[in-house]
Amino acid sequence: MSDPILFQMQQNDVCEIILNRPDKINTLNKELIIRFTEHLKQLASQKDIRIVIISGAGKWFCGGADLKWMQQASQTDDQINYDEAYQLANLFQQLNSLPVITIAKVTGGALGGGIGILCCCDVVIASEESVFSFGELKLGLLPATIMPYVLSTIGERQARRYMLSGEQFSCSKAKKLNIIHDAVAIQSLEHAIDHQVQHLLSSAPNTLRECKSLIQQYSFTEKQLIEDTARILARSRSSKEAQEGITAFLKKSKPWWVKSS
Repeated sequence: MSDPILFQMQQNDVCEIILNRPDKINTLNKELIIRFTEHLKQLASQKDIRIVIISGAGKWFCGGADLKWMQQASQTDDQINYDEAYQLANLFQQLNSLPVITIAKVTGGALGGGIGILCCCDVVIASEESVFSFGELKLGLLPATIMPYVLSTIGERQARRYMLSGEQFSCSKAKKLNIIHDAVAIQSLEHAIDHQVQHLLSSAPNTLRECKSLIQQYSFTEKQLIEDTARILARSRSSKEAQEGITAFLKKSKPWWVKSS
């Protein structure tokens, strides 16, 4: 079984974390979440690493949560369900508060929790054909663990539309929503990432970290928030609507609330 997270060192104090479930469009399951969090904790204590690039293996960045994992977690006892939801909430908090500068490199697109990862990164650059959506509500799930980071990024007004509707939107729209910073042709993506890396490396390393820390002092990294969102997610994925929505998706059918036209 291959490692769900690949870690690669590059030159000039730069490393890359690669979500490595390409056959599952890099969806988040228990093993990936644990390995991702482990790498983030290690990076937090390594002052020689200045920049981490986060990407996805294969054609997609991240397709959100693995629905088979979500279904399995919902069928465990309440404590295990909560603990696994907490691991996901903690992953977003660890990424959001990481002292190292983070750059997300997006190909294909990002769904749900994948957008949550982008909203926790400092810089996001995407290939222009990438697509995005918050599809959780169509599955009877609440996007609780990503909610704080998404609201901070796109604001309440835009969240009301795009999180409630679950509609797919383009790379250009994602840029207008502040989810990504730049959209480039896929053949120019590596160059755009390298260009951004060089800009960041030209900043004084300690000052760069201190500036990020200063920004974070005004954000929402409280432990209580992580616990609250984990509790909401655990309850949500055990609900009848979530069970119906996830089962319908896995069976390639429609849940009861989607009426035939």
